[in-house]
Amino acid sequence: MSNTTRYHVGHNVPGHDPVWPAQCIADAIDAADWQAYDAESVATYYKGRHDEECSAVLDQDRPCGHDHYLAFLQAQELTERCERGEIVSSFMIDGEEWWIRRVDDCGCPCNCDDPCNGEHIHTAVNKITG
Repeated sequence: MSNTTRYHVGHNVPGHDPVWPAQCIADAIDAADWQAYDAESVATYYKGRHDEECSAVLDQDRPCGHDHYLAFLQAQELTERCERGEIVSSFMIDGEEWWIRRVDDCGCPCNCDDPCNGEHIHTAVNKITG
């Protein structure tokens, strides 16, 4: 019997549907790992913008007044929290809410071709839960 508690992981601008599909994940630790990976990718993106637009040296975190530097710091903080295993239910990065939501009996369809044990990661239903 598979676990009926799952975790939906995603991010969206409040009041709008997510641009990227939310993921339906069976385990809280895996959900935090997924969120950490996504947040780290966003931190790398904003760090690159900071380095390019503010003439910062790659290994130097020189603060500036631009929004992309603040977004870099926000994404870096979320990454660190998730890497410590924290389930961050809501966090803002550059106007987007990043979330992990515990969902009971979510009903997300499984599209795997093999017999499903309910433990894998798949796309969540196209709605914001919570």
